[in-house]
Amino acid sequence: FRVLPGVSGLTIPKAPTGLRARGRRTWKDLASDEMTPEQRILLEESCRSADRLDELDALLRGKGAWFDLDIPDGSEVATVVVDRALAEARQQQNVLKQLLVTFRQLSPGAKPQERGSRGAYGSGSSVVAKDEVGERRASRRGDWRSA
Repeated sequence: FRVLPGVSGLTIPKAPTGLRARGRRTWKDLASDEMTPEQRILLEESCRSADRLDELDALLRGKGAWFDLDIPDGSEVATVVVDRALAEARQQQNVLKQLLVTFRQLSPGAKPQERGSRGAYGSGSSVVAKDEVGERRASRRGDWRSA
């Protein structure tokens, strides 16, 4: 744990080793000593995902190298093809978003999301339908959470 300067009694857990700049910044911004083990795991993966996104972005912009290949003199010529990097970056963005949403939902006092998967673009009717179906199921089971 690390004590925050200027704030008495508030500490944040030490960041996992191996994080790069964006991952460390994400950890510093979101970590707290009140995290549950589940939140800690989600935050660690969020930080790693943020670092991966920075790496993919740099590679897509032509900065850095995908890898180093040592070919001895007189050897065959190697052809290296790297594809689907942009698709991977998009997938990583989605994963990061989902991790952060789940992290937020596990936070004390978090309010459940009240809109559908299409967010502000959706009609909102899908959430109401899901709630009604859930309530009917709960009433049939006698689920105490429905009260």
